[in-house]
Amino acid sequence: MVQATAESVKDVIGSCLSRDISALYLPILEHSHRRLLRHVARVVEGAFTELEEYSGGLAKSVYKISKLLSKEMKLWRQKVLDTFSAIQKPVEEFPEPPNLDCIVALEISKQLERGDVNSAFEQALGAADLSLVMAACHGATAHGSAFAPRCHLRQHVLLALLQQLSTDMLHDTQLKCRYLEDAIINLDPANPATRAHLPLVVGEVRKHLSKFLAAYPSHAACRRMSLIIMAADNLLK
Repeated sequence: MVQATAESVKDVIGSCLSRDISALYLPILEHSHRRLLRHVARVVEGAFTELEEYSGGLAKSVYKISKLLSKEMKLWRQKVLDTFSAIQKPVEEFPEPPNLDCIVALEISKQLERGDVNSAFEQALGAADLSLVMAACHGATAHGSAFAPRCHLRQHVLLALLQQLSTDMLHDTQLKCRYLEDAIINLDPANPATRAHLPLVVGEVRKHLSKFLAAYPSHAACRRMSLIIMAADNLLK
């Protein structure tokens, strides 16, 4: 009986304590829970606000840097274009002088038209330009000949003509052979000036023609060159 009474009292006390504790502490727990939720909400809201402000500042910084780089690239491209334009732009501070070879060729043509063959060849040879010498040869041929009906060239002009024509026999070969033949035939060994320079000049002619024959043994002008070499040998004896 005593034990049953004790158990009954124990149950009553437990039930009372449970009701009292629940009634006392439940509002406190609910209030604490609400405070905790508000605090967490404030912390999260502050974090997101701070993140948004940081992101906005970062975006502004990126925009400023992009704008600055774009401006610098534009200036750099303009400098490059200006540099290339300055390089490619022709400088015309002074007018280009007329081509000297054209002036000389025109004067040679006028001299040939006047019949002054010796002066025309002398001017062409004096320019030391084989193209002008050949222009004189072509011009003289068109107007007749520098050697018909007689030789119109003086001895020093003949020597210079032999010396310059023989340096390149690959172009205008037949015309050059013709002038070399006529020049050698019209050399005057009795002339003191001719006699002094003849061995050197005629020797060079022989050397150039011999080299050509060795390099081009099947050339159409080989026989003609061989005859010129024979004539040169006779002069050198």
